[in-house]
Amino acid sequence: MTEWKVIGLILLLTLVICQSQNIGDSCTTDTDCNNENFACLNAQCICSLSITVPSSDDSTCVIAAAQSCNQNGDLACVENSSCISTEGDVDETYCECTDGFVQTVGPSCSNQDSTDTSNLVCCAPPIINS
Repeated sequence: MTEWKVIGLILLLTLVICQSQNIGDSCTTDTDCNNENFACLNAQCICSLSITVPSSDDSTCVIAAAQSCNQNGDLACVENSSCISTEGDVDETYCECTDGFVQTVGPSCSNQDSTDTSNLVCCAPPIINS
């Protein structure tokens, strides 16, 4: 009887491991991606929400920098950022790069000391006094 339990456990673990999908893995339908935040597009698993991007290890989707977030939500902000509340009349929250990191194209948050400035997402052009 114990042998059957071990075999059953091995089969269950194999099934769980085989069902794990990452961003970019092949698929034919959304259900192949086995993640509620994934969708199948062009035979690859992608993030299904427009405000999300793949995590650094492609295992899940995270909210992109500068996008709206929910501090109690089940989706985390992109690496090196956190969900903060804006000050003012309207209570809004968004993913903001943490101190020492800047928003880059992607949109992710990179170390400001080692970031190629051509990838920065920034502000209006500087005002030139003449």
